[in-house]
Amino acid sequence: MNCEICPFNIRSLFYNKSLINKVPEYLRNIFTCNGQIISKKENTNNQVCPAMLWVVVYIGAKEEYSLNHANETLEALVECGQAELICTLFENSPYEIRKKMWQTMTICLTRYLSVRS
Repeated sequence: MNCEICPFNIRSLFYNKSLINKVPEYLRNIFTCNGQIISKKENTNNQVCPAMLWVVVYIGAKEEYSLNHANETLEALVECGQAELICTLFENSPYEIRKKMWQTMTICLTRYLSVRS
């Protein structure tokens, strides 16, 4: 995920408060990032960020951001080794998105699968 353009990072120029306001107030902290702006190359800590969680949670509701960032989230979760969240992402996804993610995982992400075995 790219912190510089992330709508969940309050330090980003693209922070989108109206997106965050779609969820109940008691959940907003989960989906709000107040971290530093770091480039994708610098993000070596492999942490799950609020944008990834948003996609996992809201893809089942066919929320626009989630649908548009499904593959990117899948790749980030694979890099982080988050097997449970990957399963949840697949379970929550509509069929067409799930099919595309499966193709991405089996074709493009096999390098991670072979390294981890």
